Amino acid sequence: MSWNVAAVMTKNVVTVSPGSVYKDVAECLRTCHVSAVPVVDSEDRVIGVVSEADLLLKEERPEGGPGGPLLHPHGDAAKAEARNAAALMTAPADESIREEVRVDVLHHALAIDPATVVVTVADGIVRLDGQLER
Repeated sequence: MSWNVAAVMTKNVVTVSPGSVYKDVAECLRTCHVSAVPVVDSEDRVIGVVSEADLLLKEERPEGGPGGPLLHPHGDAAKAEARNAAALMTAPADESIREEVRVDVLHHALAIDPATVVVTVADGIVRLDGQLER
């Protein structure tokens, strides 16, 4: 049996812009039934990803609330203060995409050992290198 990425990938990807406000990003995730959404620039290049986890950081720490000891001032705490996708997103997008391809696509969807495939991502373009045996 052979598989290809096209068989499991989302063909009509929903995206948000860096200026999309928190409420719109959350609504996009809810209505599209996805756990993360790519953030794209004006040329539709992926520059980051906003996930449910990114949104939860904001919900766990209400605006103006004190930073807890577990919130890093330039990481989690900054996301808690975020007002738009650019501030919420996990970047660089390439590493986030790479890990999602390895875990979600190769391991979970295709049941392929991720160690057998080299996944590289540059400017949002995914390249898979390796040989698969039946």
